[in-house]
Amino acid sequence: MTAEPTTQPKPLERTALVARLGETDQLYLRGEPSIALQQERIDLRMQLARMSMEVAEQQYFMTQAVALAEPLCMQLSTQLASLSSNDDDDTACQQALLAATAQLFAVYLLWFNLSKERKYLTIAEQVIKPFSHIASAQVTQAMVDLYQAKNSPALLAYWQKKMLLLK
Repeated sequence: MTAEPTTQPKPLERTALVARLGETDQLYLRGEPSIALQQERIDLRMQLARMSMEVAEQQYFMTQAVALAEPLCMQLSTQLASLSSNDDDDTACQQALLAATAQLFAVYLLWFNLSKERKYLTIAEQVIKPFSHIASAQVTQAMVDLYQAKNSPALLAYWQKKMLLLK
């Protein structure tokens, strides 16, 4: 007799995620707000939203993810603007901003996928489109995901071809 697959996550997985969420929040509160820590806090909330079967809980975690991701993008954007163009930190900051923007895009795209509310797809597009000129796998994949969600075959094919050229 085979076990039937379940759609519910294993309690231990969820418990481990919640425990890690608590740990990362405590690290943040202790004054250790590294970019990697902030991105992990966002990612944990996205994972919990994906696992949840309750709409209210999904919205709660997505709201928290946005509340963490938007200030991170603004902080990095401001930091990048204050750096001189010759600074070695410039490239690292650009990469961090790109990663944070891709993560913010992913948050809104996930929110759209969970809620099917088009406003989240529109916001996701507004987040990622200013970066569409950058030859980056993260951005190109985001554009593929965007046009797949928008059900736009021509633009989807265009960005898929660009993705193949990056590889």
